[in-house]
Amino acid sequence: MSRNAQQALAWAEAHPTRDGGTWSQWCQSLIVRALDLGAAGDAHQACTASKIVSTDPAAAPAGALHWWLNGAGTSGHVALEVGGGEVLMTDAPTGDQWPGHNTVGVTTVARYNAKGNGYRYVGWSRDMAGQALTITTAAPAAPKPATGSIGPVIRSGSDWAYRRPAGELAKRVARALIARKRLPAAYPNDGDPREAFDTAVQKTLSHSGSFIGRLDGKIERGGCYGIQDYAARFGDYTKRGGIQDGKPEALSWECFALGLERP
Repeated sequence: MSRNAQQALAWAEAHPTRDGGTWSQWCQSLIVRALDLGAAGDAHQACTASKIVSTDPAAAPAGALHWWLNGAGTSGHVALEVGGGEVLMTDAPTGDQWPGHNTVGVTTVARYNAKGNGYRYVGWSRDMAGQALTITTAAPAAPKPATGSIGPVIRSGSDWAYRRPAGELAKRVARALIARKRLPAAYPNDGDPREAFDTAVQKTLSHSGSFIGRLDGKIERGGCYGIQDYAARFGDYTKRGGIQDGKPEALSWECFALGLERP
């Protein structure tokens, strides 16, 4: 059985080079090694030998593989779904590449497609050329009241208000952002979020499609609604009685963190 998505992420983080060289143009090699699979040819060969389940990238569970082919159908590209609508790949958009990892990074299908490099999205599979993948899905969480604390209003408008989480809730969100590499490991996670925290939140929302705007560390109306949208899509916010009113409260942040924590 292959490694799961989180194990593959850890492997990729620990291997910044391919045998001392670059990972660029070695997408299939990265995914095969990260998942501990058997060789299956290049990405074009592996794609054509895999069973496409759906062409909707949003439906892919953690551990599934996303596939692309070029216009001539002679070359391919592959990425691993890691959860929350994010994918691990080589040759990621520049802004999503991990420092020192030779083009490896975590991005989204939409952001990769936006590169306009001539590759067409084919769909996602639960196998690689017949080799079963380890698919992980999160069990529904039992509804429970919000227990975290929330800070004062930092910015507001007629129909929105931004407040950061505080204390242990802030630490939980920051830990999840660090795990997703939205915040550096050296971030001072003391329960008192800083502007870097807000930028990391914006980047998460941008990757998931919950927010479109500048990554400037200033969360305003779009970011406030985006936090609740992300919490609803990935963290059971609506199931737990959350209301998308543009005023993120403790429950919004708990469900935002849950979405980040899920595989």
